[in-house]
Amino acid sequence: PMNMADDDDDDDNAYIAPTMALERIMRAVERNNLGTTMWNYCPDNSWLEGDRWNGEDFSIRSTSGARKNRGLMSAVRPFAVRVGRNLEVVSQSFDPTGYLKRYELVVRLNKDANTEGDSDMDGRNDVVIYLPLIHFTDPVVLSPSSAGIEKNAVVQELTWKGLSFKRNKNKNSIRKLVIVNDLAKQKFENDVARANLENESERES
Repeated sequence: PMNMADDDDDDDNAYIAPTMALERIMRAVERNNLGTTMWNYCPDNSWLEGDRWNGEDFSIRSTSGARKNRGLMSAVRPFAVRVGRNLEVVSQSFDPTGYLKRYELVVRLNKDANTEGDSDMDGRNDVVIYLPLIHFTDPVVLSPSSAGIEKNAVVQELTWKGLSFKRNKNKNSIRKLVIVNDLAKQKFENDVARANLENESERES
């Protein structure tokens, strides 16, 4: 879906088409708790000739056009990269559209979970999440108080540590982690600051 905009189109609204098309694909993958690998990168891709094979044009990078990167806002997204052996992922979801980025992760104890001993020490109840800076420059974490949070901006990861559960006769209890990055607030603050600077400049002149 990468060639859905004109190669010389500088209009952000027009160029969002490939991003949204890829978002629909990735959303379906996440909702069904599937794994996927995006491997198509052609260093000689061009808007005119695509990937130069079989008429395909799937590369997320192009050598021509006003925009070199295509669909990255959807292709680069948060996900659980390591899950403790006591846990299993129930669902993940992410919405890259708009200024408010929101990632949700739901986990539960797996059927073979070993809850004896100190699971906090060996990572049995930990989840490591990749949080790309392209979306989460200043993440706000909403999670149960019983779990710890460790952020590592260098490797763009967040660790959800020491999750605790109470077993139910009918089903395993679940835990949900929500991470948001309120870029709308940042944009608003930047707009206010810019307006104040402009007002000061007008008064000085």
